[in-house]
Amino acid sequence: MHVLDRYVHKAPDPQLAVDIFAGSWACALPAPYEDITAGTIPLFHDPRVEWAATTFGGFAGKQVLELGPLEGAQTYLLEQHGAEHIYAIESNTTAYLKCLIVKELLKLRRVEFVCGDFMEYFRGSTQHFDVCFASGVLYHMRRPLELLARAAASADQLFIWTHYYDRSLYERPDLAQHHGVSGRAQYAGMAHTLHRQEYQDSLQWDGFCGGSAPFSYWLARDDLLDSLRHFGFDQLTIGFETSIEHSGGPSIAIAAVRSDPTTRPDPATFGEYRIAPELLVLEQEPRNDRTTEPPNHRTTEPRTQNPEPRTENPEPSTENSELRAGGRALELSYAVAPELETATYVKYLEAEILRKNEHIRHVERTLERYEAGAMMRLLRLLRRA
Repeated sequence: MHVLDRYVHKAPDPQLAVDIFAGSWACALPAPYEDITAGTIPLFHDPRVEWAATTFGGFAGKQVLELGPLEGAQTYLLEQHGAEHIYAIESNTTAYLKCLIVKELLKLRRVEFVCGDFMEYFRGSTQHFDVCFASGVLYHMRRPLELLARAAASADQLFIWTHYYDRSLYERPDLAQHHGVSGRAQYAGMAHTLHRQEYQDSLQWDGFCGGSAPFSYWLARDDLLDSLRHFGFDQLTIGFETSIEHSGGPSIAIAAVRSDPTTRPDPATFGEYRIAPELLVLEQEPRNDRTTEPPNHRTTEPRTQNPEPRTENPEPSTENSELRAGGRALELSYAVAPELETATYVKYLEAEILRKNEHIRHVERTLERYEAGAMMRLLRLLRRA
């Protein structure tokens, strides 16, 4: 684009502002801008905000911390429900600028959109809010338990909407191709399993609004609910739960309430995030060529003295060979944790082999079903003849 192409030559019009990011909007705008060409998702009419307001006894007069506002749709609804002030943190710079456009168009006056990483904000802040609103962010995290712990320390009411891990994901090849290795982890005294998912081709879309790395970790439903209880929330209300029919996989909305503020967790006690070595190896060199292979669910316990790698934005691998990637993984395993035993890497290779074998069996079963269906169609045609 030439520098002069950045200028417009028409009278002021809301469409001109929206068209700065033409083709990358997710949400359809509300009245009086419903005729503006933007996205298609009706998030400005999201019933989950009304449901959360009812569960929490309303938002009126409350200080709200919103994580990942995307395009400001739920922010708009929080203000409509009377929130006194909304501090909304967005790390995707395109999404942040969209929020500013929405703020100006809809005349939002009790919202402060800020550009930054909310995890870094949590690590450096002790501010407390009445409500933490985290819709659509947990399943994009590389350290999901840390998000839950620090959100729990920041507010006594927490709203979460998220996808979660379930084996039913592998019933749909379009979802299965994004999921792979699982491994045990521990954070702030809570043991859990991390299930790796990769964005793959989604990273090529201008409107991508996932996490800041090529991968994230999903939690299983039980681990998610147990973690919220572990961090002091004694009232969990569940709604909007879907299974595999949702376009993105199983999902759930949770309104978590802590009735006793003295059970609020202390961030000073959280400690380091301990993660199984085979997951740390993949973090150093994420692969973007994973196929629709169901994972092997043999997981290993995290090492008690294994520092978290410092690479925040690892470069994608350019090696497509599974064998070469496996060899590279062995090299990296010693770089991440020099004391890593050979047996751990052997287990990693066994997991890869088992995943391959399970994928082969899945393909064979699919072919058998296809052949059986073709045979039935042929028999029906012969009967008609």
